Amino acid sequence: MNYNNASNCTATVPTVKDVTVNSLPVPTITGLASVCAGTTGVTYTTESSMTGYTWVVSAGGTITAGSTTNSITVTWNAAGPKTVSVNYNNASNCKATVPTVKDVIVNSLTVPTINGLASVCAGTTGVTYSTESSMTSYTWVVSAGGTITAGSTTNSITVTWNAAGPQTVSVNYNNASNCTTTATVKEVTVNALPVPTITGLASVCAGTMGVTYSTESSMTNYTWVVSPGGTITAGSGTNSITVTWNAAGPQTVSVNYNNALNCTATAPTVKNVSINALVGSAGTITGQTSVCNGATSVSYSVPPIASATGYVWSVPTGATIASGANTNSITVDFNILNAVSGNVAVYGTNGCGNGTNASLTVTVNSIPSTPVVSVVSGTAVSNSNVGNQWYFSAKAGGAVAPILDATSQSYTPTLANETGWYLTTVTLTGCSSAISNKVYLIVLGTGMDKNGQVNVKIYSQDKNIFVYCSDKVNQIKIYNAVGSMIKIVDKKSDIHKISMIGNPEGCYIVSLIADRNVYSGKVILK
Repeated sequence: MNYNNASNCTATVPTVKDVTVNSLPVPTITGLASVCAGTTGVTYTTESSMTGYTWVVSAGGTITAGSTTNSITVTWNAAGPKTVSVNYNNASNCKATVPTVKDVIVNSLTVPTINGLASVCAGTTGVTYSTESSMTSYTWVVSAGGTITAGSTTNSITVTWNAAGPQTVSVNYNNASNCTTTATVKEVTVNALPVPTITGLASVCAGTMGVTYSTESSMTNYTWVVSPGGTITAGSGTNSITVTWNAAGPQTVSVNYNNALNCTATAPTVKNVSINALVGSAGTITGQTSVCNGATSVSYSVPPIASATGYVWSVPTGATIASGANTNSITVDFNILNAVSGNVAVYGTNGCGNGTNASLTVTVNSIPSTPVVSVVSGTAVSNSNVGNQWYFSAKAGGAVAPILDATSQSYTPTLANETGWYLTTVTLTGCSSAISNKVYLIVLGTGMDKNGQVNVKIYSQDKNIFVYCSDKVNQIKIYNAVGSMIKIVDKKSDIHKISMIGNPEGCYIVSLIADRNVYSGKVILK
């Protein structure tokens, strides 16, 4: 540099000053040139140890830290072409003429779509859900009521929906720019399966027609099935059918349908039906066809009647069922006063009605009148001329035994050991009377009292007949050998002397009545 001073003088040589001209900096920026929208914490850096750092990002981004340093973090909010720029003062305090700008592509996020049923029935298998293809890192999730059965890492899955209620299926993936977003969630209603009900008779009789069974109305695809013992006669495609039950035994009726949501039960509802057999016919009654008036506990029975749950017996007038009513075996009492001949009959019964009866004719025979025995000339005589059976007892109250072949109207003891009590019964048409009164017959002059002690003696001496009896004697009758009464003596003493002077020698019958006992014996008059 040179100049002229005030004196217009100039220096011999110019003054020279050395000047250093520093280069302008060219900032560099390192960091992602491609990011996904919404990415946070993206770092961009430039040279360190500078001053006056000035960072700028375009409108789609936000510096979240480090704006006055050599390193910033950025959140990229909006998709599209974006920029980040920086300038600074270098060590020479020089600044670039213009900031350095880095182009950044902020890639759009893809929102997955889900295609598939939004309403299904519980238990449905193989339900398909799909999203965009040609993506990566597919992530499918279904709520607890469902199970992914295939395709979980692809763009299409199959699901089994197990539980009814509100459910969800969601998906996420990385798009072609490797960007991902919040998973898309699809609401799915899993509808409960219907549980059909069946109303109708659970117990009917075989052969019953027009039995109605019904289920819920306003459904579709009604499917009714009855077991082989029944036949649907009407309404098979509706909510109400009629059935004829043909065969006895356990049977079933079942139904299924689609409800208003087109869901059907996993299995049909089954109603158990008991088809009761009709009562069989009664077989042959066994038992006495001829009984005596007053007979008790007479048994009648019939073979068990098929399907009978009860038995109804009837008996002749005057007879009553003593035991076994409502069973197949009874005992009957025939009232001695008013039972008459008639039929014993029976039929089986159950809830389906009565069966065919069986009948047995029973003749009720009268009991013969109690016979009365009297003593005539040492002979016991019944007032009944037929049906007698004579009995003998050596002492009153002792064992009574029938006398073999003693069946006529009278009986005459002849042996010494035949002294004792005699009585009879009368049997007509198989019915026996009550036992008669007893008479005491003395053979060969000696008798025994009712306790087995000797208390009667009859003997003869010196044309007299002597009678001794410890009981008070009311009357004595004497009969000759041909049975004619020749004397009656009324006395009441213990010893009786009866004169037989004027009567021929021979056999005589002495009969005495003492305290309502009758004694009779033979005596020889010499």
